Amino acid sequence: MSFRFSAMLLLVLCASAAQAQQGVNPKQMSEEERAEINAQRRAGCKAHAENLKMLKGDGRFMIEENGKQRELTQAERDGQIAETEKILETYCGEKPKGDAAG
Repeated sequence: MSFRFSAMLLLVLCASAAQAQQGVNPKQMSEEERAEINAQRRAGCKAHAENLKMLKGDGRFMIEENGKQRELTQAERDGQIAETEKILETYCGEKPKGDAAG
């Protein structure tokens, strides 16, 4: 599960870099380039939404440190949840849903 989480995070970082490059690059983008950046952004936002759902679930999250695996602490998990919600709100324009129903 941690590898999937890391791969999704990498995808989002790539999409963020592409969008940041768009702001710096004065060259007009083609429709194809714009579509590719939008597709990367949508994929990144979808990955973050999936990550948030997993983080808020009951499953255990293992991370690797210094070649050893350990479980993510509740404080680390809460931090990841807050960070992911912030990304969804600022980068994706989504207001994370509360846990009232769950």
